[in-house]
Amino acid sequence: MKYVANLATVIVFVAALALTPGLVRDSLSLQREKADLGELNHIYYGIFSINAWKGQIAEIVLAEIGRMDLKTTAKQLKSSIEGQLSIIIDKLNERIKEANKDSIGGKLKQALINLVVDVEEVKKGVPGYADALITEMTSPETEKKVKQLATKQMRSYFKKTYEKQKTTYRDSIIELYGAGDIETAKRNLATTIKDRTTHIRYQMAILIILSFVMVVIVALTKGRSGFGFGLLSLNLLVLMALGVCTPMIDLEAKIGEMSFFLLGHKVAFENQILYFQSKSVLDVFMIMITHKDFLMKVVGVLMISFSVVIPVIKLLSSLIYFFNVFGAQKSRVINILAFKTGKWSMADVMVVAIFMAYIGFSGIVSNQFDKMKALVPTEIVFITTNGTNLQPGFFAFFAYALLALIVSGMLKSRIEQV
Repeated sequence: MKYVANLATVIVFVAALALTPGLVRDSLSLQREKADLGELNHIYYGIFSINAWKGQIAEIVLAEIGRMDLKTTAKQLKSSIEGQLSIIIDKLNERIKEANKDSIGGKLKQALINLVVDVEEVKKGVPGYADALITEMTSPETEKKVKQLATKQMRSYFKKTYEKQKTTYRDSIIELYGAGDIETAKRNLATTIKDRTTHIRYQMAILIILSFVMVVIVALTKGRSGFGFGLLSLNLLVLMALGVCTPMIDLEAKIGEMSFFLLGHKVAFENQILYFQSKSVLDVFMIMITHKDFLMKVVGVLMISFSVVIPVIKLLSSLIYFFNVFGAQKSRVINILAFKTGKWSMADVMVVAIFMAYIGFSGIVSNQFDKMKALVPTEIVFITTNGTNLQPGFFAFFAYALLALIVSGMLKSRIEQV
């Protein structure tokens, strides 16, 4: 039975160990891909960008120019055209009189004009003049030229309206993923992230199940297999490393959609990222230790010490004591590390802290989004998304903390038997 259990433990351990490098590699790739997609969808390039607004408004204006009906417009303006023609005739008559009043020749010319030309009779023909003008304005050739001129002028105006943005990083992401434009890059990244996330969850579930299977196998031997304990402890270290190196939590605040209608056309911005961070314990430690504030460095050291270093030292010391390596059972230092450091081992506290951070951030984001929605007019569709969620690294660390408690009890029981 002992040898069968040992063989089963080896098989399970090798299978779990084989999954680990791929999980770390895929998790780090997923973290980078999520950050890249977050950058492409950042609100800086969307709602907060003059260029993004200009692009959508330009399409609407140019579409309206193309739909413009000069015949309907001209007929609606006929009365205004007639009024303007009457004013022009009156002003022209006044200018001629003004020009002819200062000379004998001019006065004779004006007398002849008054005799031949009846201004009031000329003004009676204004409706006909207006009709002729409208006919000319609404001819297909004229309408085409007017639309071309208006389109050209509007393009010129839009060309002069722009915002200088730093897009070097965004452009490098588009190039990195072999996309010709930002929308293609977004689609490619979204598909990759979805597939990789499913793959990672599947592998992580298998790894955690294998770890619990190892505990069951060792427990069935009733402590007779020191070899099994050793492999199980090594598996715990694998889970610890996986939990520390891979992302534990994603913090994301996103405007899923903001849209409204302008001149019958929809103006819409989708997937606008307000904030995104995906961090592992190691990432947080590096941020803290490199911070310019000394107290932040101290907090970082304490965090990694109590949640990672001391638990690992306690586990290794317990194994050294159990196998009595170099007479370790008589060593005061090993005894202290194996049995007196439990109160300082806070891996379980770290799990609770991450879970509370998840709840806290999720609540804060949801609360702030509710306040934003209350300020948005009803004419605007405003859909927000709280993307804060726990990542596989958290579950690996949680599995480690839980199994470490079980293994610690098993080791203590085995030592007491010995």
